[in-house]
Amino acid sequence: MTSTRHSTAQQFRSLHHARTPLVVPHAGNVAAARAAEAGGAVAVSTDATAPDAVARIVAAVGVAVTVDIGDGRARTAPDTADTAATVARVLATGAAGVELTDRLGTGGLRPEAEQCHRIAAARCAACQAGVPLFVNARVDIPLAAEDTRLQDVLDRAAAYVAAGADGILVPGVTAIATARRLVDRIAAPLTLLAGPGTPTVTELAETGAARIGLVPAPGYAAVTGVSARLPRSRPSAATSPRTPNAAAVAKPAG
Repeated sequence: MTSTRHSTAQQFRSLHHARTPLVVPHAGNVAAARAAEAGGAVAVSTDATAPDAVARIVAAVGVAVTVDIGDGRARTAPDTADTAATVARVLATGAAGVELTDRLGTGGLRPEAEQCHRIAAARCAACQAGVPLFVNARVDIPLAAEDTRLQDVLDRAAAYVAAGADGILVPGVTAIATARRLVDRIAAPLTLLAGPGTPTVTELAETGAARIGLVPAPGYAAVTGVSARLPRSRPSAATSPRTPNAAAVAKPAG
């Protein structure tokens, strides 16, 4: 079981360094996950919170599943132990990745240093399990067209990568120029979101983004099959300076 989890997670990790971007549709349940796989998706994302619900999705498809765990907090423990426990439960389902946001459930952003501790806790939990889980850190700072907070996003992204994040997710990017700046200045695979009000999947792919998440909105599940034909301006894994986080490439335990 551990060997299978390791190989699935390692394959999912490698897809972030391919020549074409990884297109990941949202799947809130088993039916949606199966439909995405049938449409050509090689990975799906879910925000299902119950471990048994995630496990059912993982068991139902033959592609990698990544889980949006929000801010990584359980409802009781107030420290980084809750993030580690949440990640451990996700790992037990066979999922290959997690998304961890810095936005608090009550609104506002978690302090950068505190979020870095949570990312490190997530990485530690994955390493202890012997699984190279892809930790995608979400920087939840809105970016206007004029990029008034671009440097804030870049500063947090750099800190999160240093703390152990494998990739960075920046939601709400609506300007191609902003997307290109993020790709050029973040030293990790960048995830952008496609949905109503954003550039198209093809336009986002042309920025060099490593991964494109499809928001759960009508009309976006149907585009998953175009991923193999999308252009990619970012260098391939063989030439890219953006290498996987060394601490994350764990070996199977036992």
